[in-house]
Amino acid sequence: MMEATMSDEEADFSLLERWRAGRREAAGELVRRHSALVTNFLRTKAAPEDHEDLKQEIWEGLLRNQTLKDGSVRAYLLAIARNVVCAYHKKRNRCTVDPMSTSMADLDAPLSQQIALRLGSQKLLLALQRMPLDDQTLLELRYFEEMSTRELAVVFAVPDGTIKSRLFNARKRLEQLLALHPPLPNA
Repeated sequence: MMEATMSDEEADFSLLERWRAGRREAAGELVRRHSALVTNFLRTKAAPEDHEDLKQEIWEGLLRNQTLKDGSVRAYLLAIARNVVCAYHKKRNRCTVDPMSTSMADLDAPLSQQIALRLGSQKLLLALQRMPLDDQTLLELRYFEEMSTRELAVVFAVPDGTIKSRLFNARKRLEQLLALHPPLPNA
């Protein structure tokens, strides 16, 4: 059990260090703490049948990544998840995936439609999935995961100011897409 005076970030770093030292219970606790975050991240970015393999890759990436110095385990976990998803789509679609310009609809239109229908908010979800993957990810992490500008800067490996301008531009693009594209009828 973590000490009451330890912050969540400190607890996460402690768990990660104990996991790296071979303490399996620390791994279990860290996975328990962030499992929903990883699952939610993948929900709109990969086929459901591939989620378990992708989760495994993400957790292995966190274990192997020795450069965690600044930010939170949560932010690094999502940075790894972003890279895993890009590699997944590059392999699956046998093409270069530029997360700054490639959207989920470009990569897998049927998956985009399945996800939108399954999750409700069809118009918003379809608009998000028409956006470049990085814009979609940025907005989802900011508004659904309530990540701070600093955490987002770690995930995207850019300065805080860049995140602010990307958020502004992504919100504008989302507004335009919502205005231009009515929801698709249920098929």
